[in-house]
Amino acid sequence: FITGELEDRVKNYIADDHEGIIERSDWDKVQAIRKAGKRNSIHPLYGHVICGCCGGNYRRATQNKKKVWICGQNKNRKVCPGVNVMEDVILDATDGCDFDKITVYLDHVEMGG
Repeated sequence: FITGELEDRVKNYIADDHEGIIERSDWDKVQAIRKAGKRNSIHPLYGHVICGCCGGNYRRATQNKKKVWICGQNKNRKVCPGVNVMEDVILDATDGCDFDKITVYLDHVEMGG
């Protein structure tokens, strides 16, 4: 249980006071990897998945603990009837391919150069 003001806790911090469970260099590498994986990293498909119904950009979302792509214009299907696509489907379709644009239609997905 920590009590006191933040300034007091920082003032009393002692660096390298005890032997760590892992090496400091390993700790620093893991922290760098964790920082790089934060939500502010940009997914490589952003801006490339386009709705075939309205022309809007698809956005990445989580549904039922799975990643899906949803038309950004789709607000409860009031603006666009576009379909949601599982991320695995898009990644499998683009595996090893050069593409600039992926267009999602109601019944199929097309890749363009």
